Amino acid sequence: MRSLLGFSSLTALALLAGCTWVTQSPEALKANIVVVDAAGATHCQRIATNQLSVADHLGGIQRMPDDVEHDLRTMAINQAATVGGDAVAAVSDLKGGVQTWALLRCEGKVPAASMATSAAPAASTGLTTVPYTPPR
Repeated sequence: MRSLLGFSSLTALALLAGCTWVTQSPEALKANIVVVDAAGATHCQRIATNQLSVADHLGGIQRMPDDVEHDLRTMAINQAATVGGDAVAAVSDLKGGVQTWALLRCEGKVPAASMATSAAPAASTGLTTVPYTPPR
């Protein structure tokens, strides 16, 4: 019985390691914020730079790197929406669940070639994440 409980706990933890939890805020969805590369960011005004972090491990299990990147990108987009930005760009490489992002105001000056093309993990797997709405 004890081994079954341990196995069930490990299985649940492994399944959670492949999940994303951060969803776009309503403000970010309305603002249509784009992700640009470093070259595209040079055409924009930098509003702020934020170091963002999310859990990259659940217990002893490492989360899927694409999910960690997705969560950080979504957090940056949400923050850009709150300060009036219309674009974000990664300023540093992702390391240990930590990455620095620039919140930008580009006003349509970004060439289309500079817009990031990485798709969210949900698009590649066919899974859809739904924002959590607490009971009232």
